[in-house]
Amino acid sequence: MNYLLTADTIKLSAVDSNKTISILNGHVVSITLNNPGDGGYTFDAPKCDTTVFRLINHIRVLPLLPYPVTVGDFGQDIFQFQALKSGTSNINITASRGPAHLETVTMFRNKVNVQ
Repeated sequence: MNYLLTADTIKLSAVDSNKTISILNGHVVSITLNNPGDGGYTFDAPKCDTTVFRLINHIRVLPLLPYPVTVGDFGQDIFQFQALKSGTSNINITASRGPAHLETVTMFRNKVNVQ
């Protein structure tokens, strides 16, 4: 599925994973994901073509207070990438667990065309 999004910031979440989007150069892709801490996972460093995108922010949003919060609610993480030039890049966000981070799950993956 191809989308041409023209807002300055394109907001995506896990339901938008495994799609292809098109954005304009200079715009920001903001990806909000539930923190996978309930399963013992931690986010790995996001991967993308750093000549096309730059990670400009990683924000950790804690669960809402007052407690008790929903069991297993570890809040959300927001990853913001800015398009640096025209081109195509995958944005991959994974999480892993275990002493050697051998168990890895894909939390988000998109192909992004920058125009």
